[in-house]
Amino acid sequence: MRHAIQASILSAAGAAIVLIGGGPARAQSAGSITGTVKDSTGAALPGATVTAANSAQGVAQSVQTSPLGVFVFPQLPPGTYEVKAELSGFKSAARSNVILTTKSAINVGDFMLEVGNVSETVTVEADVGRLQVQTESAERSDLVTNKQLRDVALNGRNIVDFMKLVPGVIAGATQTTSTVTNVVANFNINGTRNDQHEYTVDGVTNLNLGNNTGALVTINPDALEEVKVLTSNYQAEYGRAGGGFIALTTRSGTSEYHGGGRYFRRHDSLNANTYFNNARGGSAAGFPRPLYRYNYYGWDFGGPVPFVGAKDDRKLFFFASQEYYDQLVPQASSINRRVPTAAERNGDFSQTRDGNGNLVVIRDPLTGQPFPGNVIPSNRFYGPGQAILNVFPLPNTGAGGNAYNYSSQVPSEYPRREDILRLDWQVASATRLSARFVYNKDEQRFAYGTTTAAWDWPLTFTDRKNGPGKTLSFTLTHSFSPTLTNEFVFGAGRGGVNIGPVDDKYTRAATGIDVPLLYGSANAGDAMPTLSFDGNPTATVAVANQTFAETSFNGTPFHQTFVINSFIDNLTKVWGKHTFKAGVYYQRANNQRTSFGPVQANIDFSNNTANPFNTAHPYANALLGVYTSYSQASVKLDNNFFYQDVSAYLQDTWKAGTRVTLDLGVRLSHYQPIYDKEGQLSFFNPSLYDASKAPRIYRGVCLTVNPCTVRAIDPAVTGAPTPANTLPAAFVGRLVPDSGDLTNGLGRAANAWDVTGDRKTVLRGGFGVTYDRIRTDVIADAITNPPTVLTPTLFYGRLQDLAGGASTGALAITQVVGMDEGGQVPTVYSYSIGTQRDVGKGIVVDVAYVGSRSRHNPRQRNLNSLPYGTTFLRSSQDPTRFADGVVPAAEPNLPAAHRDAGLPFSGQFALPIDFLRPYQGYGDILYRS
Repeated sequence: MRHAIQASILSAAGAAIVLIGGGPARAQSAGSITGTVKDSTGAALPGATVTAANSAQGVAQSVQTSPLGVFVFPQLPPGTYEVKAELSGFKSAARSNVILTTKSAINVGDFMLEVGNVSETVTVEADVGRLQVQTESAERSDLVTNKQLRDVALNGRNIVDFMKLVPGVIAGATQTTSTVTNVVANFNINGTRNDQHEYTVDGVTNLNLGNNTGALVTINPDALEEVKVLTSNYQAEYGRAGGGFIALTTRSGTSEYHGGGRYFRRHDSLNANTYFNNARGGSAAGFPRPLYRYNYYGWDFGGPVPFVGAKDDRKLFFFASQEYYDQLVPQASSINRRVPTAAERNGDFSQTRDGNGNLVVIRDPLTGQPFPGNVIPSNRFYGPGQAILNVFPLPNTGAGGNAYNYSSQVPSEYPRREDILRLDWQVASATRLSARFVYNKDEQRFAYGTTTAAWDWPLTFTDRKNGPGKTLSFTLTHSFSPTLTNEFVFGAGRGGVNIGPVDDKYTRAATGIDVPLLYGSANAGDAMPTLSFDGNPTATVAVANQTFAETSFNGTPFHQTFVINSFIDNLTKVWGKHTFKAGVYYQRANNQRTSFGPVQANIDFSNNTANPFNTAHPYANALLGVYTSYSQASVKLDNNFFYQDVSAYLQDTWKAGTRVTLDLGVRLSHYQPIYDKEGQLSFFNPSLYDASKAPRIYRGVCLTVNPCTVRAIDPAVTGAPTPANTLPAAFVGRLVPDSGDLTNGLGRAANAWDVTGDRKTVLRGGFGVTYDRIRTDVIADAITNPPTVLTPTLFYGRLQDLAGGASTGALAITQVVGMDEGGQVPTVYSYSIGTQRDVGKGIVVDVAYVGSRSRHNPRQRNLNSLPYGTTFLRSSQDPTRFADGVVPAAEPNLPAAHRDAGLPFSGQFALPIDFLRPYQGYGDILYRS
């Protein structure tokens, strides 16, 4: 994949009749305040001194008005300010309760100075409604304040649940628990994908780099100052993601001490039982209401640090918070499965019925005849056969009739802890340093397992440990002059995912399921095999109307760590009618993880009539060691995926007229392609594929005819098929050893117009192009491509016949991952037009049309699917399906629909798909672009 250069351009025209000088530009969490100073006749007053003061946080800045009377405070921390204008010969004017929110630009309007003594001050409270009218930018955004966060009850204390209230956000499922897992996955912004969000804490990326939907840390509502959601047309300083920007700002300490404690409780005693549990007799019959117990404890405290600064003018402030979560998460419905009975574990199938109540006749795999009395003699048991059945629980209910005999509904546990500390130091009037540290300990203990270790009954808990997640950030802001300000941000994020059972109940040693492995060293976790009894879920079930309990393993235990370091510098200069802002952004990130795959072996014991050893029941098959398929991955890998992003941007907020402001910007980014430091990645590339090097595939051939005795033959064999030059039919469709190359083919103008000039009605619109950093998983899935990982599959055999070692079976045709080497960067085009109107009493009406178009989003297609009509061709038919082992000119008894369409074959007798694919030697080729 080639390196990609990103160029994103944003221009936003914003409008205010009073805006003559440059409008504001925002920092990573800071906002800006602008306005105009005039005399009583409406004439501009240049050279007036304007001061913005936030006494609670020790912030005070002063600027001079421009020749046009305009003042700009380009970077101020969020908070509540008093803005005061002074000029010799005039009374002072002040506005109180000016609320500056995260990443916002507000216009406080005109300060009308009357002739008089400067010591006289006229103070009015800011018009809350007027402050909401966005005359300074054309971005589409919304804000959730600390008061809203604290006053609204949130199910699960999950602040991301507020996203569903933001216009343009389509929310899916509600996150009812406190967790970092897929925390931003349940909503889409203006039609973009759910993995295209940027999610930050105090300006630092807070994402699971593998899927881009989980987080490193969460922040409880009481510890947040506010949440800003930028949905469209955001400025060039915001990069990395094209599908919305969600910015969390933590609370800071103030000049007064404030603290609080809290406890939230949910309990199943307050709930009714479920309908289906009641229908089966309720608690009296052993179906009580599901356990549902959430207990959240927390506290926060903040204020000035003693002895730093004068008593009435402290300079250092702190805020600390902790929250503990004890969550017993209910299993939504009971899990009902068919498990082996005590008799079946001992070989007695005389009472074994299918889901329709019919007796299942067990046949001897050696003779094909029924076992006398439908009982398998104990001396015929395969060594670990009973252990396979005994790993499952005994039946515990008769409510399921013949469909199921075991039911369970065990809750999972989500214990969590949050630690949050923030320090803000007003080093000098022009310099402020902030530091934030967030630590999360997050666990999910699943009663039925998850991802790499799962089962259909409460064998043990699988523990998903997220992290511990940590974010540390420092922000240093310095004003070199009233018109020149710089902000430097360093952020570090650490996290990870570790998934595995909490004890050894799942191991081969504990269960006694010590079946042979093709690659003994691959299963370092000593997991028992994946045990399947239902066969292909898309086909007819193995036994009518029954669903069997099973296990599922996929490379357990799984380990993953994230390391993210970000360096950001923003410089703002107010110059006449322009406010220029330039910055650089550098991020380097690692995602180190183990690979997925069936290193423990996958064994399917399902009832399959094509299996010559089939006994007609999966439990009997297991007891005798008869498998339908057996596969194992050759190795479990450690991968280290790495990337670097480097960006630079330039913005100009320019007053182009008395009521029109243009906000123009360009951002250039270098997105380094994700790569594996271990050098184990390979991708399928169609241009490198050589058909002459494709491995051969064993084909079916009739050794005898009428009926056809199917054997497997190497296409390179010449002459008539014989027992000596053919193999059992189970080899059909597998690769001929050493017959080919297993690596074949693997090398962003927006505008706003103050229509009336009173800042009550604004027409806003914009257009933007933004680019998205794809998630690591798009690349990482290719790590299991051959030849790095081989996964041979054996069909229709007996476990006792496996001597161990991969040489006992030919390699199966496998799925591989390909990647378009063009490497185009996902691009989102966003546009909007709308109007805002202040209707009084703090109410603003905002009506807008907002749209987006996405291009070059990651997509996946199967490059090795069959061309349309392939299975209707004579050359695609399987000779073993026809009389005498010869394909006729036309299919006998051809269905009328195919005959009327002029087709000689219906496709029902076609060769298996792997014989007909364009790229021989591979199964599905998941080609990503």
